[in-house]
Amino acid sequence: MSKMFSGMNSLTDREYVSVIASLEAVFISDFNCRECVNIRTVAQREYKGCFSNDIPKKYKSNNVRFSTCIGNYSNSVNASYLFETYKSYSNGSMGDTSKMPAKFIELMGVVDAFIDEKKRESDKKNKK
Repeated sequence: MSKMFSGMNSLTDREYVSVIASLEAVFISDFNCRECVNIRTVAQREYKGCFSNDIPKKYKSNNVRFSTCIGNYSNSVNASYLFETYKSYSNGSMGDTSKMPAKFIELMGVVDAFIDEKKRESDKKNKK
């Protein structure tokens, strides 16, 4: 496991990156491959980084830097489920969290951090 995520003991780097990418794909439709393929030309998708690592624009989310389109790493179906589960988790309707698996608690923490980052970005944008 890389130093970047060494504090996380149950999610692998690959799982963490996939979760972040999936959350981005739900939040920003540009990273949702199913939508993108239907509205973008091949040239536009090449520019976005759908096909290679050699792209002019690099993406960053929750301290993860992506050298291709974030959608390449995502599973947006699971992310939609994660957002719904997070709502139940955060309002306490899932019961005693001490009896939940560590990986689940960690996933909810990742979703929470993602939502916090998006709120900060939005607040920063609104102040300008």
